Amino acid sequence: MTEIIFSLKESGGGYDTTAKIQACYLLRELCENIDGASTSLVLIIGSLIEYSLISNKVEEIDEHYPKLADHKESAVIRGIDPLIRLEACLLVLGAISVEVSQRKDLMQIIDKVFSKYYEYFLVTETNRKYIYFF
Repeated sequence: MTEIIFSLKESGGGYDTTAKIQACYLLRELCENIDGASTSLVLIIGSLIEYSLISNKVEEIDEHYPKLADHKESAVIRGIDPLIRLEACLLVLGAISVEVSQRKDLMQIIDKVFSKYYEYFLVTETNRKYIYFF
């Protein structure tokens, strides 16, 4: 059994104490040390990105976003603005990007999501309306 030791990480002149940074360190440690954590996280993040961009309706989760069905009562689904949820998903992907980039299967999942919804991530004159969607 692998023991994960999690403590404040030091950077620069002191410790990174913000919740987001510490959560990123924790997620990275989990993905590096627990089999299946990276896969589960990427699958859920992919579904959360799609849900946040397209639907954001809890009643559609069972039919269209089955990977989120067990979490539909959570604060992440019910209590967070879709734009904030999307930002958090991208932050998590950034935090585990090293682990994900080393796995072709996970890169295919992420590539599929970003290829399908690239217009939401690129701001141009023709798709500027998507920014105001939220």
